[in-house]
Amino acid sequence: MNSRKVIAPLALATALSIGTVGNLLAQDETTPSLILSNGQIYTASPDSPHAQAVAILDNRIVAVGSTKDILAMAGPDTHKIDLKGKFVVPGLNDAHYHSFSNAPVGHQIDLPWEPTWDQVLEAVEKATKDVPEGTWILGLAGVDVIEDLKADRFSLDKIAPNHPVYISTWFSHGEVMNTNAMDIFGVDENAPDPLGGWHIREAGSDKITGKFHEYVQWPLRRKLLDLNLSDEQMIQLLKEQTDQLLKWGVTSIQDMPIATPERYLRLLNAIESPIRVRYMRMPTTTPEARDISEAADVDRHPFGNDRITATGTKWFLDGTPMERVAATRKDYADRPGWKGRIFFDDAEQQKMMSNPDEWRDQLLLHCHGDRCAENVMDNMEAVSKTGWPEKRLRIEHGDGIVDDLIPRAAELGIIVVQQPHHLVLKDIFNIRYGEDTDFLRLRSLIDAGIPLAFGTEGLETPYAAFPYSINHPLDPNESITRAQVIDAFTSVAAFAELEEENKGQIKPGMLADIAVLSQNLLEAPAEELEKTESLLTIIDGEIVYDAGKLN
Repeated sequence: MNSRKVIAPLALATALSIGTVGNLLAQDETTPSLILSNGQIYTASPDSPHAQAVAILDNRIVAVGSTKDILAMAGPDTHKIDLKGKFVVPGLNDAHYHSFSNAPVGHQIDLPWEPTWDQVLEAVEKATKDVPEGTWILGLAGVDVIEDLKADRFSLDKIAPNHPVYISTWFSHGEVMNTNAMDIFGVDENAPDPLGGWHIREAGSDKITGKFHEYVQWPLRRKLLDLNLSDEQMIQLLKEQTDQLLKWGVTSIQDMPIATPERYLRLLNAIESPIRVRYMRMPTTTPEARDISEAADVDRHPFGNDRITATGTKWFLDGTPMERVAATRKDYADRPGWKGRIFFDDAEQQKMMSNPDEWRDQLLLHCHGDRCAENVMDNMEAVSKTGWPEKRLRIEHGDGIVDDLIPRAAELGIIVVQQPHHLVLKDIFNIRYGEDTDFLRLRSLIDAGIPLAFGTEGLETPYAAFPYSINHPLDPNESITRAQVIDAFTSVAAFAELEEENKGQIKPGMLADIAVLSQNLLEAPAEELEKTESLLTIIDGEIVYDAGKLN
């Protein structure tokens, strides 16, 4: 994809081992292709976290230091950019991303944040009069709808017999559809539950009500995209996504798309995005088994595109606190006698943990509750007492890694990939888990040596993580520093995808992925951090986004 000369990391590291910039240039008989100077550079490298300038040769960083020393390396053809004191970080790496999670599918009805089922029915009925028969009607509901026993296909059928209707939730766990939608999907009214998922059924009957959870919903969401969005529409969405990410200074995403692997990878390759994308598969299940054959034969670099990497396999082990399916050790504070649900039993978890051939390099486990986290660690230890740190098992979310579980997670080498924007739901956490909840630790994990990476789920700017991370709403003692937030989106995010030798830091030998930002993340007022944008985004030593504000 990149036709310019590329210096191999090993050769570059060998050259750098000589120890001086002069010797490096003498050995390579070349000068930097690009120099950034007069900046406030946060390198995310613990050995030398701050610098003024960086020299780039083709797609790799060759030197970092003072403006005077780095400019002395320039040759007649070196492109020099004066950063004018702007703040610089390694290109951001969103470690937990979901492309197409908010794709504009079908006719979307307008609903309040937490509508009642009656409000949903009213909006659906209005839509049936506004759009032709056969048009998909979709809406985004919440906890009240998922909990309402009246929320079913039968009430939808009365008002929308000729329109397929699909009601999802803003937290993406638990959905409702009508009979027309079931017929299009090919879902029989007595359909068996898939492994790790379940239909809600009429009391004393096998007949499904149209409400369903987890591994029922993931294949249906894929079908929604296939039925409603053409390749051209999905390509446009991918291009818009890429443009927005570059404007934020995001140079890598670790993506678990709500789309079939073949289609997603084919269209991603077609847009020739400069962003590095790690595709992590989320296989589905049947009533009998997990479908580990899905995407198993996809090349590590599909289509020979070295900016697209296909590695990692994710499984959902529990739900979320929203619908009370996160698996907890104590009863839910607002539902005594209920502790959530774990989707795969010990035997199945140990089976997935024992077979690295199916991981595609790394195993990722969605796990919100503390019982879920404890269950994972129990099964890891049952499979093997040693060797886990090298495997770098990831827990996505990891809200329940608390107290006694923290040292166990550290010893097992578990990586936690968290989404700090979940802390906006402080009130719901307190309602579900109690006012004294200790869930969603940040500082305690880092202090214990647990790698903590951040992701956005593809829902917002990475900079929205800062206010909640540096001023933890549930427990001020769990607040972390601004530098640690940057690390979570750069050096630790790279470690979380086994790429720390190539990216995540601004230091010699690393890929030249860099973002020049509109404000200093270490000094700007906390309330302003979310407004941060990139002025200049560089990938592989090439400027891929320029806001035009450094000229």
